[in-house]
Amino acid sequence: MQMINRLYSGLNVAIFFLIIMLPMFFLSSVPVSAESLKIATIQLKPFGFFDKDKNSKGILYDLSSRIAKDAGFSYENRIVPYARVMKELADGTSDFSLVYTNDTLEKYALQVMPVMTFENIIIGLKGTKFDSLNALHGKKIAVVRGAKYDNAFSADKAIVKIKTYDYQQAVKILVRKRVDAIIIARTGFYFMIKQMGIPRDKFGVPLVVNTKDSYLHFSKKKADGKIISALKASAEKIKQNNIVQKIRDMYIMP
Repeated sequence: MQMINRLYSGLNVAIFFLIIMLPMFFLSSVPVSAESLKIATIQLKPFGFFDKDKNSKGILYDLSSRIAKDAGFSYENRIVPYARVMKELADGTSDFSLVYTNDTLEKYALQVMPVMTFENIIIGLKGTKFDSLNALHGKKIAVVRGAKYDNAFSADKAIVKIKTYDYQQAVKILVRKRVDAIIIARTGFYFMIKQMGIPRDKFGVPLVVNTKDSYLHFSKKKADGKIISALKASAEKIKQNNIVQKIRDMYIMP
């Protein structure tokens, strides 16, 4: 009888162990691809915006979605203001974003890899040509509020900066001659004048300020080596297959 009781007691312990450990086993066996990622895209045409039917679009929106999809993840990609993107990467509300790097961002997001390179330019109306930042002293230059295109430009107090809400407003006030030039990503400039129906020959010779990479930044709060490796492999393959350029051309080519 004692032996039967011992067997019965041992069986109970085994069943209890299985009840506790099986869920943990199955959870640990879930593939990385089963993860659902949250992506934050900056709200600025042509990088992230809503069309007239409220559909999400944009170069960085399409590109970040493609990276997640090709890596095998389900995802939610939201278009939000720049400050919100920074906050969500900091607190882990979002997993990753494609965005320019800066000293503050590096504190709370991992700089995984450069995905797309942009030229930043300063351009005025036809007949203008600026050879250097010194040529802009005393002139009014439109710049999107919150955007940091170039450290030397930002620090030069002799240049009058006129803050604008977005690229469209910047181009509008340039055409109306309320400013002397605008500082803008070349890709964003070509997209905006195409959308506004303004010919390229209405503008002068651009001054290339710098080139900057939009990096895949992953929140340190959500950092997972397997997920990051999968996203990096996907992004590298997309770059090798020239998909980055194809997505870009969809928005800026005539």
